[in-house]
Amino acid sequence: MSDLQLAEIYPPRSLGEPSFAVAYRSYWWSVIEPIVRDEERYFSGLFPLSSLIMPRVRELGISKQRIYLVLYRYWAAGSVISAILPNSSNCGGKGKQRAGNKTKLGRKSLVAKRNQAESSNFA
Repeated sequence: MSDLQLAEIYPPRSLGEPSFAVAYRSYWWSVIEPIVRDEERYFSGLFPLSSLIMPRVRELGISKQRIYLVLYRYWAAGSVISAILPNSSNCGGKGKQRAGNKTKLGRKSLVAKRNQAESSNFA
């Protein structure tokens, strides 16, 4: 996706600033771009991936897990820069009310299980 297409989907919050999606994608691309440029060294088996990532971790102060996550997302989606975008559009139900407003959601606590209280408001 181009920056203009992203700006239509995710409009900027103020004039003159890029939208959140554009800023997010360009930030993480600037983080992984040096690693991606040297990816043939990793894929050919000459160097472990950690030898490409650890210098960026030390240089930028970002956790290595986060860099691995962004890199794997980039590679899994076909090495496309737009793969770095978050998939927040897939979260939640559009226009639906949240279920379970009157009952507690999730697993019962040990106390509730021991007492087997039917009135503990668990679904």
